[in-house]
Amino acid sequence: MASTGKLENNRSGAWLLVLFFLLGLACLVCPEAAESGVATAWVRSYNEGNKDWTAGLALDRQGNVYVSGTSQRPVEKPNGFVFNYHFATIKYSHNGRRLWVRRHNSPGSKINVANALAVDGAGNVYIAGNSNNNDYHLLKYDTHGNLLWESNPGVNGQPSALSIDSRGNVYVFGQATLNNSLVYSTIKYSPKGRKLWVKKYKSPGSWGTIAKSMAVDRQGNVYVTGYSYYIDGQSEQYAYATLKYDTHGTLLWESLQSIVGEPVAVAVDGQGNVYVTGGVEFVISGNSAFITIKYNADGKFLWKSRYMPGIGSYYPVAMAIDDLGNVYITGGAQYRTISDYFTIKYDTNGTLLWQSSYIGGGPMAMTLDGQGNVYVSGWAWSDLGFVGIDFTTIKYNSHGEEIWVQRYNSPTYNDSIPVAIAADSQDNVYATGFMGVDDSSGDYVTIRYIQSPRIER
Repeated sequence: MASTGKLENNRSGAWLLVLFFLLGLACLVCPEAAESGVATAWVRSYNEGNKDWTAGLALDRQGNVYVSGTSQRPVEKPNGFVFNYHFATIKYSHNGRRLWVRRHNSPGSKINVANALAVDGAGNVYIAGNSNNNDYHLLKYDTHGNLLWESNPGVNGQPSALSIDSRGNVYVFGQATLNNSLVYSTIKYSPKGRKLWVKKYKSPGSWGTIAKSMAVDRQGNVYVTGYSYYIDGQSEQYAYATLKYDTHGTLLWESLQSIVGEPVAVAVDGQGNVYVTGGVEFVISGNSAFITIKYNADGKFLWKSRYMPGIGSYYPVAMAIDDLGNVYITGGAQYRTISDYFTIKYDTNGTLLWQSSYIGGGPMAMTLDGQGNVYVSGWAWSDLGFVGIDFTTIKYNSHGEEIWVQRYNSPTYNDSIPVAIAADSQDNVYATGFMGVDDSSGDYVTIRYIQSPRIER
């Protein structure tokens, strides 16, 4: 009997040792997970030039992560240094292992600046940007990083949006010039890089039309928005200009809304309803507000909602629509020298369901997950005061309650600022951005957050 008791005591002691080991391991893997339900799985940087800055982030179905941007590299010449700018695209595995890096210079071009990134269902990667002389330039890589094709469509200007439809067709939208005026430029390519159509647009009677955002629906219809400006005597007039093209490039409808301000995003829901959000300025007071417009699939105006909870300048930066047609918008507010985040949710009728704020800083990007949670990424002043800027990510649940906040401060640079965020179906959240000291140097930074119960890497 005595020996049995000793054996049991030994087993109990062994189990306690195992338990303490596992608890310690859990704390090492994700020290803050017990408190907040989130941990940083990995942080990856990219520094292959004098200055590197990101333009976008995308995920594929296997959980791989793609980041693209611009890398500035000095080249020594007899008379000194000149700078070449390359497209720089990286693929990471789910666990943060760098699978490949591709740097690209278009033929004869020293300046190549990436503006947008997209990934299709097969893991092919698309980058849109500018090459020499401010021309549009588009690249397609396969999932292994092989360059499949590149295209310069002969459009002078700046692309700002890129989208892929379910058949692998590619859409690029941005600014262009036509007869010395600023116009929209919308381009469609086949999956093999054949240019199918180019459409340019300027609002009737306007001096110019400024491109801002694009969305593509399941049928391949294309929605673009921006604003037009008019000179009437000594005053300027503005209007939001939203268009819908069918998959063949035929203009189905256009809507001009007289609003002093700029739209920032357009989105379409599963029923073909179209949403546009942006800012509206009040000239006399100098204040501004969020404004959101909804159209039906035929371009009929349905409602307009304004959000301005107080005195100040309120400006949206991103919008998302869930499967039920609820609308989520995040943006900032500026009151003299102070700035804050504001994130709101409307129902499908434009009724405000909730509003949440985060003090000190400003948002840059937003995404949703399949459970209706909202993730906002932006910047916030560091704990040292107004000395540095932290890379900040916030999670809200579907009711607008703050679930967690994660802040990243680079050990090398003063400032870390995100530009894009994405969430997958496994409760992982990814954000990418730029960290630097000033305009002369900097690196890419990409972060993966894991949420409990999936705390293992």
